Amino acid sequence: YCDTAGKPVHILGVHIDITARKEAEEALRESEAVLKRSQAVAHIGYWSVDRRRNTVTWSDELKRILGLDPALHCNLDEALRRAIHPQDMRSVRDLRTHLRTAQEPEEIEYRILRPDGTVRYIWAMADAPERDGEGNVLRQTGVMQDITERKLRELENEQLLRRLQSTAEQLAHVVDSA
Repeated sequence: YCDTAGKPVHILGVHIDITARKEAEEALRESEAVLKRSQAVAHIGYWSVDRRRNTVTWSDELKRILGLDPALHCNLDEALRRAIHPQDMRSVRDLRTHLRTAQEPEEIEYRILRPDGTVRYIWAMADAPERDGEGNVLRQTGVMQDITERKLRELENEQLLRRLQSTAEQLAHVVDSA
């Protein structure tokens, strides 16, 4: 407050201890860093569609899985649609249709084509959507994991098993003929 000459007479101040808020912010930053690192190590990313807020969120790792720059802002539906391998498009489309009425999480394996032309194998799981009292979808979340290395080992093992079975059949035929 000032006197009639304009000189301060009283000063009023407020002091608020924000230590707890600053500690909570730092803990949140650390938690986010751990989450990002964990996603990168596991090659797993997430997505979320919130119709109430009209937002779509997807992790940097999901963008990396699709072969996109994490700094890039683009439409998730469009990016995924472009990435799905043509031979797997029908099964992914069928799952998306089923998810509209799903009551349980659903999962699928399929291939994607990255912008550089490489093929990657994906495991994806979508949670059953959250709905309002009238059945309208409010929110849906899911994860996507790059399982290419595991899938390639499985395919190699299947080929090896077929060769071993063929060799065993040929040996059995030789033994029977002798």
